Amino acid sequence: MHENYWTRRRLSRRDTLRLAGIGTAGLTGAALIGCGEDEDAPATNGAGATTAPGGGGKGGPDGAGPAGEGIPVVEGDPIPGGSFTSPATSTYLQHDPHTALGPNIWHLIGEKALEQDQRTGEVVPSLLIESFEVADDQGLELIFKVRPGIETHDIPPFSGRVFDAEDVAFNMMRIIGATAEEEGIPVASFQRASMLEGMEDAEAVDETTVRMTMSRPNSSIFAGLTENRVPMMPREMVEVGFDDPMAMGGTGPFKMVEFEPGVRMAYGRFENYHQEGNPQFDRYVQQVLPDRAAQVSAFIAGEIDSIGALQAHELTTLQAARPDANYFTWVDANWMHFRPNMTYEPFADFRVRKAMQLAIDYAGMANGYWGEGWAYHAALHPNYPEGWQSDRVRALPGYNPDTKEQDRAEAVKMMDAAGFANGSGIDFETLFVEAIADTEENAIRLQSQMGEVFSGMVVNVRGYPDLASYSKPQSEGNFRGVSYIITATPDAVLEAISQFHSQGSRNYGSFNEPGLDDILDRAQAELDIDARTELLDEFQQRFMDEWLPLIVFYARPYRSMLQGRIGGFDQTAGTWLGYSTGNEIGQWYQVVE
Repeated sequence: MHENYWTRRRLSRRDTLRLAGIGTAGLTGAALIGCGEDEDAPATNGAGATTAPGGGGKGGPDGAGPAGEGIPVVEGDPIPGGSFTSPATSTYLQHDPHTALGPNIWHLIGEKALEQDQRTGEVVPSLLIESFEVADDQGLELIFKVRPGIETHDIPPFSGRVFDAEDVAFNMMRIIGATAEEEGIPVASFQRASMLEGMEDAEAVDETTVRMTMSRPNSSIFAGLTENRVPMMPREMVEVGFDDPMAMGGTGPFKMVEFEPGVRMAYGRFENYHQEGNPQFDRYVQQVLPDRAAQVSAFIAGEIDSIGALQAHELTTLQAARPDANYFTWVDANWMHFRPNMTYEPFADFRVRKAMQLAIDYAGMANGYWGEGWAYHAALHPNYPEGWQSDRVRALPGYNPDTKEQDRAEAVKMMDAAGFANGSGIDFETLFVEAIADTEENAIRLQSQMGEVFSGMVVNVRGYPDLASYSKPQSEGNFRGVSYIITATPDAVLEAISQFHSQGSRNYGSFNEPGLDDILDRAQAELDIDARTELLDEFQQRFMDEWLPLIVFYARPYRSMLQGRIGGFDQTAGTWLGYSTGNEIGQWYQVVE
């Protein structure tokens, strides 16, 4: 009998270090300070921190690896209590965990049904679900056991009641949009429905048992429940509504204590949290600091405890000003892209899309904003075990910086053959989110590069101030092109279906190709791991040669600094950390300095 995704760990720790095919830099990359010559000795990374052997690679598209060895470990005894403060560009505008486009308060006040090992990608039980299994040979009946005695937050109408199997079953049904009509919400708003593709029903058998029934096998179903944007909530929340964050409560380590629009969001320790000893912090604060320079200054002054998405010049400044701080970096799950809308006639022609893909200078685009630390990415994220590795993508036409001149010459010929000589007759606007700076930078660089190669093409850019305003035209398909960021889902098949399948819940560009649908449908139903991998390899080849539903720019680097007094991050750091940072903060603490 062949092993499959339900019977075999997806990746070993050693595999994780090889995923992107770009060295063994690990988390600390070029930020290691005082690295000794003895490879077996710990290296320091800021005051009071050590790193496991194996850190210290050079970083960059050919050197920065995914999360692995070399993670800074803060030494010292934990001090319970205190607070942790991080910066935010704005307060959240979307508060429904199942329809919000990006991060929201439920990553602090709620929890997911299943978890994903941040470094290996393995699906494991969560703090809500203690076990899960396939109950039949066909994979059509799945059983989940809910941990008994989990209390909800002590605010009405939940008032500390036990979170049970009915709550879990309700969330599963709501994630797929089964309650959309009853709630008066467009079913398209449930953008994570693809995470539970093939689920027909979820029902509570008793207080701690949920039975899920499937219309067909789905090798990705458990991974779908680890997705960062499908947290669980008490079933009464639909009656409470999603307008007032202060009226919301879940089972997470923190509960809302303050929500001042445009100023801050604050969360207090949930005293009856079911994970003994956590959270350590009494308070977690997301302080609005929309200006980037203000964030850097606040970190240097010790007014905030973390700062992320660091550009090279910011890192240099912060390491000089705060040598006691700890730096973490890896190729994370976020990828940047241009998505064309197939309803715009020129983009419906594969030759036009391919010509644009060949013409883009990806290294120039990524290095222009990030410097080093990013990875080449084509169809599937290089950190998936089935994804094409970064070095393989770098060798592809268009992505290969060594053949850029000839690739651009081929792009001009292809555009002419499509009937758009020098790009004439193509006129589009690229939408982006102003609050996500690299989406703007990428849109502007795309505009410039298209002008360099296709003199007749008209490209404009248009920014939206935040995710909420941007999500409306994107979800409605009211655009010709977007420059945006995607946080990869926990499984390669889930990712491809949600983004590119004709019925995918995030197929915003209306791409429709029966051949693509067929491969992904077969891959999802395939329980033999080797056969599944072969299908995904074929998918990636045809993605580049025949389909190209969108153009991936690069996989984004994760770059974050934490004050030296913060411990516990090493236990949660990794490629797949993503939006689950909210829950993971419940495992962090401050130390005796």
